[in-house]
Amino acid sequence: PAPAPAAAGAAPGPDPRAQGIVWWSRAHAGWHAWKSSGMAYAHAKRMALVRHPYLLSVPILEAAAHDGGGLAETYFPLLEHVESVAPGFLRRAVDKALEATRGSTDPHVFGRALYALLVILGRLRDTYADFVRDVMVATIPVPGPWVDVAIVETEDATAVVTRPSAALGDAGESRQELTAPAERTQERRFALTLAPLTARFLRLRAREVKSPRQVDVRLAQGGQPSDRAWCVQLRPDHLPFAPPKRVSAGALALPGFGRSFIDCWVGVFNPEADAAVTCEVGIGLRSESQPGPRRSAFAAGHGPR
Repeated sequence: PAPAPAAAGAAPGPDPRAQGIVWWSRAHAGWHAWKSSGMAYAHAKRMALVRHPYLLSVPILEAAAHDGGGLAETYFPLLEHVESVAPGFLRRAVDKALEATRGSTDPHVFGRALYALLVILGRLRDTYADFVRDVMVATIPVPGPWVDVAIVETEDATAVVTRPSAALGDAGESRQELTAPAERTQERRFALTLAPLTARFLRLRAREVKSPRQVDVRLAQGGQPSDRAWCVQLRPDHLPFAPPKRVSAGALALPGFGRSFIDCWVGVFNPEADAAVTCEVGIGLRSESQPGPRRSAFAAGHGPR
């Protein structure tokens, strides 16, 4: 049956005709529950990441397979983002999808039609970067998104912590402690595979360093420089040091680490709706008195090893 008309101005609830599309119906139910609660949007995003820190690392089409469908419910921020780009999207989406499928509710066909509308009307190819930036601003440092790599800089050592398991949510860690100066200043490279419309995160923290460092962030995709990453810096009082910075032309230099800012989050994102991508992230730490590299590590003939 078609849904009963919602009161003017009321948030439309899930349409029963799309009940068979679990990722969609659960996400819409989560969006409606949040809208009905009156909770501020920024706080709601923080609560979503408290429940599922790795939310943005899972594509929405697979969200229903996690936590008994609970992950799909916490995907409401993406629906709200699309709703802000295309007002009234959730009120019209099911009707538009049925038009596209000529009335077919076959889960595969109907689900793909809803996903296509989400991508096209939300202009996600162009606006997904803004969505990731806004989630980072609202949720960093507490609770913060799930990180694949953490680097902790102290005066005497650099600790590099990675995830040995590819399973999202697996709390296992692999830790490498670097003390030799040559090792500590060497650029470290990390390969990240991102599913469609997802993001992965790295974090750098400074603890009681006496002299400031410069953080050099490099990003490449397919051997070519990429700008698909944001950097968020926090001051020692945990407030933003500056507006989020976009990696430009595959590289970004951030001086003052350990003095002006002590916490730096790097969010790499994939705005492609139907293709996974593999990115190489280079992170370098050096004293600000040291000269920078003359050539990008991702220049021709210098691909990741």
